[in-house]
Amino acid sequence: MYSIPLQQRAAALDMVTQALRDSNQHICQRAIWLLPMIWPQGEAALPTLWDLIRTRSAEWPAIASDALIAAAQVRSE
Repeated sequence: MYSIPLQQRAAALDMVTQALRDSNQHICQRAIWLLPMIWPQGEAALPTLWDLIRTRSAEWPAIASDALIAAAQVRSE
């Protein structure tokens, strides 16, 4: 992801944001791991990430935990 030029990261961010909304927890997990790598554009996905945490934390606690970590990483960059 780091090798993607800044101009093309918007398209990558769109795909990752869509994956965060997927009903498959493994797809969501992979999207969460990729999100911090799409910096600085990754911060635009924070509302979707917070929504995932709010709606899925009881069902997918490990993913919600990883999402919190990713949110902190995206914001700290």
